[in-house]
Amino acid sequence: MAPNNDDSSSLVIFERGAQLLAQANTIQTARELKALALTAAEFARQMKLGDEAIRTAKAYALEAERKMGQMLKEGKECGEIETPGGDHRSASAREAGRITLANLGLSDKESHNAQKLAGLSDAKFADVKAGKLSRSAAMGKKRQNQAPPKEHYRQPEVAVLYDQGLTDSQIGAKLGLSATTVRQVVDQERIKRGAQAIITPDMLSMTARQKLELAIKQHKQRLAAEWQVAVRARVDELLLNSIGPRLKKEQDEARRVMERRKGIMDRKAYRIIASCLHPDRVTDEKLKPLYARAFDLFNAVKILLLDEKNDPTDFVHIPTTLAEWDALKREATLMRKAKRTNGKGDIERRR
Repeated sequence: MAPNNDDSSSLVIFERGAQLLAQANTIQTARELKALALTAAEFARQMKLGDEAIRTAKAYALEAERKMGQMLKEGKECGEIETPGGDHRSASAREAGRITLANLGLSDKESHNAQKLAGLSDAKFADVKAGKLSRSAAMGKKRQNQAPPKEHYRQPEVAVLYDQGLTDSQIGAKLGLSATTVRQVVDQERIKRGAQAIITPDMLSMTARQKLELAIKQHKQRLAAEWQVAVRARVDELLLNSIGPRLKKEQDEARRVMERRKGIMDRKAYRIIASCLHPDRVTDEKLKPLYARAFDLFNAVKILLLDEKNDPTDFVHIPTTLAEWDALKREATLMRKAKRTNGKGDIERRR
């Protein structure tokens, strides 16, 4: 996503494109320049020349198409071009000395779109070029049932790490995400950056206040994402070099202690005594609290009464990175949700 400034030849190509666009005086030339600009945009994408280079090439394509639309409108108004129904009226058009869309190699749809683009105001066209306004929205086309995709909650951190040059797998390892998820998030970030206006000197249609507000917003978002990445890196460092080793040492010592514990009875004997102390064994309501207290005290010393074989200790793996902690948290959340779902099912069944 970060521009590749090493290839300075792209700037020369785009400057030459601007010169050709200014000199274009025929519909065919404007159409060829549009195709050339779109090809340059695809080339810039494949060669990873950066988002700015891609946007610049697409802006030239829009300008070429708009110029083509302007010439089509002018030709139609003065009667030189027969725009509606190109092919089936070509004979009558030739007789009248007019040019048809078929002669120009244009379809009705291509001609219509170019003229619609030419009909936009300069301010609205500038917004379309800058990516602040979609082409369909500028032309009044409404898209139904196409809500923007929900942004992944780790998208800012993924974007920062990607800009630092990390691969999908490396980002996934740091954030506890799969490489496929990272790739999807990166694609969403590319789309977002392509649609969002980036502060550049050529944004003449924006007021100084709008530029400042957008620059502040972008800078805050960038700082927030970088801060998140820095915090995670620091936490990983502490887990790996300080807290993690100490926790592992303490857990290893606890394991050794628990493995050596020797009980004074087996599990069968423990259950017999526990069942006798259970408060449900007595019917006298005055004795129930006393039995309940005795039952709780007996359970509290269970670790001393039984050995490790009869009462194995359930040790859990202590995460050593923040990504492992996140995975453990997600697992616990899923277990709670499953437990709530099962609980609701039991209630429904009892009803």
